[in-house]
Amino acid sequence: MEERHSRKSTRQRHREYFKLENKSKFTGFIGLLWRNRFKTVLPVFTLLGYFKQARLTAFLLRTRLVKIQKGKAVSGKVINVVFLPKAGFTEDIRASLVGYGCFNLVALDRAIVKAICAAFLPKALDNNRYRSSSPQASTAKLKYQSFWTSVLEYFRHRIRVDVMVTGNFGYYAEQELAAACSSLGIPFVALHKENLKSPALTRFYQNLYETRRIPFQGSLICDYNDIERQIQIDAGSFPEDKIVITGMPRLDSIHQWRERQSSDSRSQSETNRQVLFMSFSPKTGLPFMGRKTGERFENLGEDLESLGWWKLVHECHVAMVKLALSEPSIHVVIKTKDSKMAIDTYKEVFGPDFVCPDNLEIAVGGDPFQYIINSCVVCGFNTTALFEAIAANVPTVVPYFAEAAEPAMRGYVVDLEDAAGRATSVDGLVQKLRNYALENGRMGTTSGLTSAQRRILKKWVGNADGKAGERVRDSIKKIIQSAGLA
Repeated sequence: MEERHSRKSTRQRHREYFKLENKSKFTGFIGLLWRNRFKTVLPVFTLLGYFKQARLTAFLLRTRLVKIQKGKAVSGKVINVVFLPKAGFTEDIRASLVGYGCFNLVALDRAIVKAICAAFLPKALDNNRYRSSSPQASTAKLKYQSFWTSVLEYFRHRIRVDVMVTGNFGYYAEQELAAACSSLGIPFVALHKENLKSPALTRFYQNLYETRRIPFQGSLICDYNDIERQIQIDAGSFPEDKIVITGMPRLDSIHQWRERQSSDSRSQSETNRQVLFMSFSPKTGLPFMGRKTGERFENLGEDLESLGWWKLVHECHVAMVKLALSEPSIHVVIKTKDSKMAIDTYKEVFGPDFVCPDNLEIAVGGDPFQYIINSCVVCGFNTTALFEAIAANVPTVVPYFAEAAEPAMRGYVVDLEDAAGRATSVDGLVQKLRNYALENGRMGTTSGLTSAQRRILKKWVGNADGKAGERVRDSIKKIIQSAGLA
């Protein structure tokens, strides 16, 4: 089986995202700990939190900052942005702020925040179990918030922070950091990247926000779409006037790429018959909650635990093998996320004795953009990659058979309506994808989108115009101005 892995260590990923500068100059005992006694600096931060060493924590935090972009004052002052990297969110930050000179952009590894958090909060608290009536938990949260307040006070004596940005309003380790920032007048913004929620999933998440999470303690939430915004409003997660819709910024570059193409500049040839399938798991787009301790996932009860796309997953992956075997000139790519669940899914479907056809590739991890624009058709289910394909004007096909065709499961399907083709059987899916590849279904990428495509992009990712990054920049500038920092 041809399997292209791009799994990387945390340090390797940081080096890829950022150019790390070694600014650590320690002597004596602390230097010895830092350089020789620990394979990672994370335990050091946990110890400093445990012993309430706010000043030293602030000092060490400064040494771990990674400069992404040096800001230049064009009209007004430079805006100092500290963000906490996370897959997907990092790409949104790039699309929104990198290349725009007024932003001095600095990254702080969010693993450090979690390491400090470990010194204060009970292990039972996580993203989906942060609301607690336990006196012990409440006291721990207050101590954690107080520690961050002290750290930030020392920290900003040397480095001005105009705004901190994260990728989700519900990250447990950052709740009290957000509160500490707010108490010091530092805007804390959540560029909320989890927004793809079907009608049935909407009800699940509203209940989760209401019963498991606390109201956001920061300054502003930027959502992709009105669906997520309404969930947060109805759940009381944040005041309505402080939740704005900006759209998905990382989709901007795909709009820009499409607009640069002419209708005949990328006609398909016999050597470019690539079909891209975005692999998915039996729980994709269904209710499930991971756990930080104990069992990997929480048992949600018989009704929810029984939900799954088991047959659909199996039949779609088998369809890709059938497609590859039916026509050797077609290059089939099965693209999967770099996560245990995703990798386990395709390995379980194919089994250990699977013999991969020469024209079938399994790609693990990485940005799907290049795969999308080099494909003549994209197939997937309940994934944002389909919206990237639509924005690129690459034909998309969605499977509507097996569990996806059952009335009880329809509410969990992200419906692309007329913006995508539908396959109602395995053979129908194979035939549709084969036709696109062999009959040059994509004879080039046109710069314009249909009304159906624009409607779907606006509904689900809030970005039919390629200007989501601009809306994020404007929102950050406004919140900084309202805080009196600009």
